[in-house]
Amino acid sequence: MVENNSEQSDVHLLNTALHYYQSGDFSQADAVVDSVLVSSPSYPDALHLSGLIASQSGKEEFAIQQIIKAIQIDATPQMHLNLGVLLQAQGQLNSASNHYKQSLRLKPDYVEALCKLGKVELLLQHSLSAVECFQRAVDITPEKEAYNHLGMALCALGYGRDAEKAFRDAIALEPEFSVAYLNLGLMLKNQGNLRVAENTFRHVLSFKPESIDALNQLGLVLQAQNKLEDAKKCFSRILELNPQHNEGHKNLGSVYQALGLLEEAITHRQQAIKYLLRSPIRRKLPRKTLTLEPARQVLLIVRKLLGEAGISFFLGSGTLLGICRGGDLLPHDKDMDLGFSWDIDRKQVFRVLTESGEFYCPSFERHSDHDRKWMIGLVHQKSGIALDLFFYKPDGGHYLFGFNQLPNPILSRPRRFELKSISWQGVNWLVPDDCDQYLTDLYGSDWRTPDSNFDTVVSSRCQTSESTHARRCLGYGRLYLRLQNGQLEKAAGYCQQLLRHKNEPFLKDLLAAIDQQIPK
Repeated sequence: MVENNSEQSDVHLLNTALHYYQSGDFSQADAVVDSVLVSSPSYPDALHLSGLIASQSGKEEFAIQQIIKAIQIDATPQMHLNLGVLLQAQGQLNSASNHYKQSLRLKPDYVEALCKLGKVELLLQHSLSAVECFQRAVDITPEKEAYNHLGMALCALGYGRDAEKAFRDAIALEPEFSVAYLNLGLMLKNQGNLRVAENTFRHVLSFKPESIDALNQLGLVLQAQNKLEDAKKCFSRILELNPQHNEGHKNLGSVYQALGLLEEAITHRQQAIKYLLRSPIRRKLPRKTLTLEPARQVLLIVRKLLGEAGISFFLGSGTLLGICRGGDLLPHDKDMDLGFSWDIDRKQVFRVLTESGEFYCPSFERHSDHDRKWMIGLVHQKSGIALDLFFYKPDGGHYLFGFNQLPNPILSRPRRFELKSISWQGVNWLVPDDCDQYLTDLYGSDWRTPDSNFDTVVSSRCQTSESTHARRCLGYGRLYLRLQNGQLEKAAGYCQQLLRHKNEPFLKDLLAAIDQQIPK
């Protein structure tokens, strides 16, 4: 009889604690739960609630331990789900996934667990598993959030039509569901359907005129269509709504660069960096960006396709640098560089590579002949390895080659050369006849000394004087992206390269701040 009264008292107290917790009075809830655990230290529901309360007070580790104790005594679907949420917040995605799965083993039709598992599987890039989760969720209970995430997962798998249907199913449940519209617009933008994407983002703004996400995406789509003044209005409106919006500053800087207003572009990119750094940057360890064996295979594919079409090319820039310096591709390189004669048929080169099904042109690449004048950027479908095709224009005793940029290209001017054949990986390749001269022009006389921070766009030793200011502007853009991605070592490298262009206090202070965050 005494034991039953004690259990009833614990249940009553736990309900009281739960009421406090749901009301947001975490200190009172904690006090009541503690009193229950004094008399019943192995009461699983009390341990579970204790963990939830602790998580609201910033005591994540204690919260995790309390819920683990509860699970070890008498697991419930809710316990596994809440533990998964805590682990996911700490970046432990695989562990979170495992607990969501445990929750579903106990309760297979648990829609919330299905959606949580689907979201974490998306983060883990397990897109097929994510699709299965969200499909099960909408089969049980058709909800807009589940349809939206189903669309995201299908989009990640490349199932555009199915993804569009899922987004529209979400919108059918709530006609002003802006998140689904934004995801639909993003998918359309990435597919290259820029006008339809533009209309989608404009529709969001028709019922949500101060949506910064919609303004930002609309601005990007307009910029991709070279509607620069309209794009400028979108990004300027973002900064009216939030003057410290780092992405707004970054994107407005890109528009100013395209308009040729380079000082204004740099000012906004500095502002973007300033506001980005107001939030902690989570450092990511340096990693190799080019997997060598797949990259070698991609080069062989290019050689075969172009050779069969009778199109001549040569190895250049960073690709040639790696082979001449160490006998192989550079592991820290992010793409492969090929050179072509100026008068080659660019449309034929593009058609041969893309119609093979091996390569595609990223949606952010513009598609006019003018935009392919100096360079074409492609990506290998299977490996994701980037391929940069440069067209070399004779200029007296030199060549001009470089990057398509508005309003003017960014160009380098190495000395003129003929081509010769070398053997690499058991295959013959064309290269400049004086590799030392070519690499010295681009990278300096110390080209044999590795420098993983060197960026040809920013630091080419033979850049044209007209390109110098634009390179500095573009360097700030790449510096921002490295900081945004937590690549602190790379960001420090860009600071050093930019300081060679201009000795700026902003860069010195930024470099010092970055150095403090990099473990020695």
